Amino acid sequence: GQVALSVVLLVVAGLFVRSLIHLSDVDMGFDKHNVLDFSLDSSTANLPHGTADEIRSVHLQEQIEDRVQSIPGVQADGFAFFTFNQGGWTDLVLFPGIPRTQANGHNVFFNITGKGFFSAMGIQLVEGRLFNAQDMQSSNKVAVINETMARRFFPNGSAIGHRFGIGEIPDHPGEKEVIGVVKDAKYASLNEGTQMAAYFPCTQNPGFFGNFVVRYAPTANRQEIISRTRHAIAEINSNILVNNITSLKEQVDGSI
Repeated sequence: GQVALSVVLLVVAGLFVRSLIHLSDVDMGFDKHNVLDFSLDSSTANLPHGTADEIRSVHLQEQIEDRVQSIPGVQADGFAFFTFNQGGWTDLVLFPGIPRTQANGHNVFFNITGKGFFSAMGIQLVEGRLFNAQDMQSSNKVAVINETMARRFFPNGSAIGHRFGIGEIPDHPGEKEVIGVVKDAKYASLNEGTQMAAYFPCTQNPGFFGNFVVRYAPTANRQEIISRTRHAIAEINSNILVNNITSLKEQVDGSI
């Protein structure tokens, strides 16, 4: 009996180790190395909410992004609503004139990001462009989508220039114009199936988003990057608190 139990336990342990190895080899769609995620708290910063002045939060984030980008050793940075394995915001989308099908009739994973987020995460552009300074609050609403979303809605052509609304019956049909397509990535877990995703710029979705992602050069001193980033944030607004700092690698490895 004990021998049989030992054999079963060994088989289970072997399967578990094999699954861990498999997950560690999964193509994540981003580069987890040399990336820090600063969790920021703006609750004591007296930023406006729910008014036209909320754009101040966007300007504050842009100041932080620009200042930290100038730190020697920093390669890219950007704010985001979510990074990896932090939950998510999902809903249906509708492109006018394109019927929902079994392939495209699923929820889309959404994120709101700064213009440097894709470079900071190492998410590669496939077609079109990423967010830039021309994507302002007053300009046309834009989105970057992943390859799976582009393929499921436009299997025979490009998604660039097409517009969609959010929701089963969108309140604002065709509000978002697709300007870019990026590679698929893992969003909530390494073992999730392929899913559609869309990103919207912080500049058109005012608010303070608490994840600040910083990619640094492999030769840079990590502790010095952390110290200088903390200092830069405090210089811009001393009431923005750094609650936690984790590496993207720690986020990924801790999810297995």
